[in-house]
Amino acid sequence: MKTYKRECIQEIVDHLLSELEKEGLSEQTVKGYKCGFSLFQKYIDSTHVDVIDENVCLDYIETKTGKRLAGLHEPTGDPSISRRIRPLFLLLNHEDDGFSCHTSHRTTPLFVCPEGWSDEYNGYLSSLMERNLSRTTINDRKKVVKDFILYLSGKGLEHSDLIGPEHVDSYLLQFKDNSIKYRAAIVCVIKDYLGYLYEHEFSTTDLRCCIPKLSVPRSTGKQHLWTKEELQRMLKAVDREDPTGKRDYAILVLTIHTGLRSCDVRCLRHKDIDWGKKTMHIIQGKTGEPVDLPLSDTAGWAIIDYLKNGRPKTSSDRIFVRHSSPHGPLGSTATMDTVLTKYILKAGIIVKSGEHYGMHSLRKTLATNMLVSGTALPVITQTLGHQDPKSTELYLSTDIQGLKQCALDPDEEYGEASV
Repeated sequence: MKTYKRECIQEIVDHLLSELEKEGLSEQTVKGYKCGFSLFQKYIDSTHVDVIDENVCLDYIETKTGKRLAGLHEPTGDPSISRRIRPLFLLLNHEDDGFSCHTSHRTTPLFVCPEGWSDEYNGYLSSLMERNLSRTTINDRKKVVKDFILYLSGKGLEHSDLIGPEHVDSYLLQFKDNSIKYRAAIVCVIKDYLGYLYEHEFSTTDLRCCIPKLSVPRSTGKQHLWTKEELQRMLKAVDREDPTGKRDYAILVLTIHTGLRSCDVRCLRHKDIDWGKKTMHIIQGKTGEPVDLPLSDTAGWAIIDYLKNGRPKTSSDRIFVRHSSPHGPLGSTATMDTVLTKYILKAGIIVKSGEHYGMHSLRKTLATNMLVSGTALPVITQTLGHQDPKSTELYLSTDIQGLKQCALDPDEEYGEASV
C-alpha cells in the first residue's frame, strides 16, 4: 500500500473522484466516496499527522467504529465499517489495483418457465389475478409455484400430466425441517396449484387428495416485546451519517410509531403522505383496504432527512428505494428483517431463545402497549388495519398486569424529533 504526505491528499482525492465518474459509477456512489474522503480528511487535519499510511487509516476506523482491524484487507462483516474502509482502501491501492475494489452486486436470475409448462403457469397466474388476491399473496404464490415447476422440470418431467404423488411428496419433504407455519403455507399453495391443474384439465389426476393436512395453531411462535431501552439502543446503532443508515433509521422509526406491515413500508409513496395534516393514507397490501394513520414528528423528520440527504436520484415514486444500482423499489420482506437484524447485532441486544425479532415484532409491541395504556380495542384494530377484531386479539393475548410494570408510551418519541 502507498503512503502520502498530508498536503498531497486533496489533489489525490480530486483525481480519484474524477476517475470514478469516468468509470461510469452512479452519482450516488461517487457521492458516497466523496463523503468518505471528506470525513477522513477532517480526521487527519484534526490529528495533524504528516504521513498518511495504513496505520493512520486503521486509527481513523477505530475512532469512528470502536473496532481495531488488523488491516484494511480484513473482512469485517459489518456494512458500516466496510463503507468507511472502501474509500481508504482505494486511496492507498489505486495505483496498484485500479478500481477493482469497487465490486458489483449480484442479481437474482430471471425466471424462465421450462418448455411445456408455460400454458398452465400463465393460466394459474391469471386465475390468481381474477380472484382479487392482494399483490403480496400473488407474489408469494408465484414464488412457490416457480420453485415447484423448476423442481419438477429438473426431475425430467416435461408437462404437468406426468406429476405423480411421489413427486409431490419428494418436493414437500424438502421443507421437513422448516416451521409448521412455513410448511403449511407451502402446502396451501401447492394444493391450490394442483387443484387448478386438475380443474382446467392440464392433469387427469386430482393430486390434492395425496397431500396431508397440517393443523396449524392460529398463533405460532412468540413475538418479542421490545422495551424502551432496547428500542433506543437499536436506533442509536444506526449510522445516520450514511445514506443507507438514513433510510434504515426512517424505516425503523416509522414502523415503531405506526405498526405498518413491511409490505406497506416498502410500497409507501410520496402521495401517501399529507405533510400539512401529518397523516398517511395507505391502501394495505395484504387486505387491499385503506387505513389512515398519524405521522409522528420523529418519523416525519426521519423521512425528510432521508429524502433530502440520503435518497438516491430515481424515477421511482416509492419513498424508500434500493441504494445499489438500479435504484428501484426495495425487495422482499426478508430484506426488511435483515435491516432490523443488523442493528440488533450492532446494539448488542441479547436475543431470547424461542422469540421472533422480525419487523412484525415492532408491530406487536405497538399494539400491546396501546392496550396497556388503555386504548380501546376498536382503535387498536383500526390502527393495525385489521378487518377482523379477532386478528387484533392475537396481538393482545398476553400478561397485561405484568406488562404494566414496563409499559411503553405509544405516543413517546423514540429517537430525535428533528434533524
